Order: sequence, then structure tokens, then C-alpha cells
Amino acid sequence: MPTFFGKLTGRHYDSIEALRHAEGREAMRRTARTPAQVDYDNLPAEKIREHFDRLSADEQTKAAQVQCVIDLAAFLQEYADEYEDSVENGEENAVRPQDEIRH
Repeated sequence: MPTFFGKLTGRHYDSIEALRHAEGREAMRRTARTPAQVDYDNLPAEKIREHFDRLSADEQTKAAQVQCVIDLAAFLQEYADEYEDSVENGEENAVRPQDEIRH
């Protein structure tokens, strides 16, 4: 049965999975932590939650934008004969600042 030698650990392993696991752990152990990582580890739970919520909202916005493009394409495909893409239609249906919904 072949063995696999780990350069970082200097040991032989019976499987490639064991080698990757042990070498990965050794690499993490040897890597110096950055000040940002140390600061993140010391953040209170409330701050971590705020960051998570902000990132989650950004992802939800991106997903909603993608869905909007899909919905628009479906609308235009279904009503292509009835809808005329023109400057007048664009101005007629434009959202103006007073029309925006406040959160």
C-alpha cells in the first residue's frame, strides 16, 4: 500500500485525505494571524450580527435585482407585441422621487 509524505509535517500518511487534513492543519498552525483576524475574533456578538445582517441584505438585494431582470425579460417576451419600447413609455412609467417608498 502506498504512503503519502507530508512536507510540512514530515510524516507519512496512509491516505491522501489524511495527508491533506494534517498538512492543512499544520499550515494553519504556522500561519501568523493578521491584526484584522485578531480584531474580528475579539468583536462582540452584536457587532458580528450587524456585519452579517448588512452582508445578508446586500445578497438579498443582488438576488432581487437578478429576479427583476428575469421578470422583466419574461414580461417583455409575453407582451412584446403590445408593448412599445419608446422614450414616451419610459418617461410615463418612470419612478420619480416623490413616488419612491420610504422604509
